[in-house]
Amino acid sequence: MSCQPRADGRLFEIFDGCVNDDIVREVYELLKDRYNFTWYLSELSVGEASEQEIFDPHNLHFWNHTFDIENVPTPCDCTIKRLYDAMCEEFHKRTGKKVTSCARAYANGQHTGMNGLVHYDGRTDVTLLYYPMMEWHPNWHGETLFYNESFESKEKSAAGATDSPCASVLPRKNRFIAFDAKIFHVGMAPAPLYKGLRVSIAFKVYVE
Repeated sequence: MSCQPRADGRLFEIFDGCVNDDIVREVYELLKDRYNFTWYLSELSVGEASEQEIFDPHNLHFWNHTFDIENVPTPCDCTIKRLYDAMCEEFHKRTGKKVTSCARAYANGQHTGMNGLVHYDGRTDVTLLYYPMMEWHPNWHGETLFYNESFESKEKSAAGATDSPCASVLPRKNRFIAFDAKIFHVGMAPAPLYKGLRVSIAFKVYVE
């Protein structure tokens, strides 16, 4: 599945079923491996402007794990590097844009009640956002919401994203989104019906 570009020309595409099934399974199994994968309770995922200018994030948290896909020092990082390479290849095929480097790679985990804050993703060009769950029911919610406003249009203030969301994307097995890093968005927590973590894996990348 591919969405058409936004009206303002900014990149926003959904990729379904594009990653090899073996990698999909490997990533899923990694996230369940309590010996080789550890969640840390860290600052809530907010963009540069919203963190520095708008919000005090000290009491706002997600479960988080940061990956090192440049040096790949652990088997965990190797698995995520394979996922990253597969996503970059598909992104290049679909858009004609080549990923040149990754500034940051990490997983966010959200329980019920751990809603994010509306934010943009900073100084990189594109965010690649992958959902690693093997199944997801619409009644579990946990959508990623996107807004029409961009960073430049709102004088560097996340509080400017006041319109209703222009897109709502549910997690789905083997789905990732590629979007302009300056588009305001927010990851919503799962509904109480879902007892686990709603997980997303983000790669903040530069492209040419």
